[in-house]
Amino acid sequence: GTLATVPTLTHTDVQAFYATCATRSNAVISAVGDVSAEELTRLLDTYLADLPVGDGRNEVPVVTADANPSLIRIEVPVPQSTLMMGHLIDTLPRDHEDFWPLHVANYILGGGGFESRLTDEVREKRGLAYGIGSNIWSIKQRGMFLAQTAVNNAVVDQVAGIIRNEVTKLHTHGVTAEELKDAKAFLSGEFPIRLGSNSTIMTYIELIQLEGLPLDYMDTRVGNIMAVTEADILRAVKRHLRPDNLTVVVVGGPAQ
Repeated sequence: GTLATVPTLTHTDVQAFYATCATRSNAVISAVGDVSAEELTRLLDTYLADLPVGDGRNEVPVVTADANPSLIRIEVPVPQSTLMMGHLIDTLPRDHEDFWPLHVANYILGGGGFESRLTDEVREKRGLAYGIGSNIWSIKQRGMFLAQTAVNNAVVDQVAGIIRNEVTKLHTHGVTAEELKDAKAFLSGEFPIRLGSNSTIMTYIELIQLEGLPLDYMDTRVGNIMAVTEADILRAVKRHLRPDNLTVVVVGGPAQ
């Protein structure tokens, strides 16, 4: 929704949306644990008995938006500002050849905590923020790049400049062999740890269903990461990252 559309929603709109979406046709069901197919079927028949069948699975509408780099400042009387910088990405399904290169590239840029470039430049070298990070999301119909942090009002513009510079460096030069080696080691090594509980396994089973991934996704994930090359990352970031198209949003007090 937007500031223009949300205030116009009515009680009838909400009821109609619920009636269309909350149906068995739209349900995605995952189960992990000591339960048989027969027992699960009985439970589902019991608990979903009153849920209407529906007319078929809803399709996600295509989201379109023009590139509109801008600076948005929202003043709030606090000493620290929240800073977010990002842009939409063209269609980026998980079976796109650039998905895994971008996943690894983002770990190196801002997704890897203390191993990331943004943390090194903003926190370690300059002490300007406690935490900073970035994400590249594959979302239905579109993707999105987003970097965010919270800093003292007086250094917001400085930190925004550092983030833009690091995105530009990644876009221009890609990553080093050492960075790629370290990223692969972490991303391949931490995956088995994620599968240590039913809830985390459930997350991946839901992902497979919601994104229409192959059933061997969990078996091939590490191999896909290990196959990423420096050339793959440079190709992917040049295609999808736009340092000059970043929308910058600052929420906080004005610089002193």
